[in-house]
Amino acid sequence: MLKFKKLMALSLVMLSTSVMADEVSIRTAKGDVMVPAEPKTLVVYDLLSLDTLDALGVQLKGKPVKTYLDYIDNFVKNPVPIGASSAPNYEAVVKMNPDLFIIGGGSSKLMEPLSNIAPTIDMFVRGHDHVDQMLARLEDLGKITGTETKAAELEVAFLERLEEAKKAVVGKGKTLIVLTNGGKLSTYGATSRFGWLFTDVGLEESVKGVDEKTHGKSISYEFIAQANPDYILVIDRSAAIGRKSEAAAVTLDNPLVDGTKAAKNGKVIFLSPGPAYTTGGAYQGMMIMLEEIIQGYRS
Repeated sequence: MLKFKKLMALSLVMLSTSVMADEVSIRTAKGDVMVPAEPKTLVVYDLLSLDTLDALGVQLKGKPVKTYLDYIDNFVKNPVPIGASSAPNYEAVVKMNPDLFIIGGGSSKLMEPLSNIAPTIDMFVRGHDHVDQMLARLEDLGKITGTETKAAELEVAFLERLEEAKKAVVGKGKTLIVLTNGGKLSTYGATSRFGWLFTDVGLEESVKGVDEKTHGKSISYEFIAQANPDYILVIDRSAAIGRKSEAAAVTLDNPLVDGTKAAKNGKVIFLSPGPAYTTGGAYQGMMIMLEEIIQGYRS
């Protein structure tokens, strides 16, 4: 394997001989920046951006390992294996002569090394205003890739589904979000990573004032029984990250859970793990969650 410094030197030579493309201004997790428009070679480590670019129909020449998202397939035939956010394949990536890197979340730490190869932007969705941030990413990724028209169409479709979800949950009682991780349980409130389900969709919290934490508030079966929600939204973290562990349905097979209004009335809704946990801040991930909420609360 080539040494990292040699790879950097090679990338600088490639950059110096390339023709500078037009630039566009976009919003990133670290502020507004100028980036090359319609990059010939776009390398993406951010799973949220992979999701949204797939929706936009943008094909990519490089594919990260282990995305655990089988619905994303916007890669060219025989894509270059670019490694993982924890272990990028620098040699392969430099040979691709990339025009732009997109990182986010777990790959945000790659900002410095990747910036030595090509312009690098962090497009992760952070904070509570997931809907506004996701729509901003959709619009800006459309600007970058020349798919603005498609992005506008997707935004209309998203807002229509969001309105449909709002109508479906009105007057349906209180909801508890439960994330399972093997045999462990946690919940999330209106100020969490899943807060948009309360603030934008209109779900009513079963338990208010849940602390804002990335990994949620650790809870017990007794907590669920005391909350006694009308609906339980279940997210299986282990399944989302491809870990062989106790399934969410097994974890929640408990007399205290069975005694809740949600369980008695068949209102325990298991969201698709990948979209809910991994791409819950991306276009398709959020669309899938909305559809599952619509179907679950209408039935």
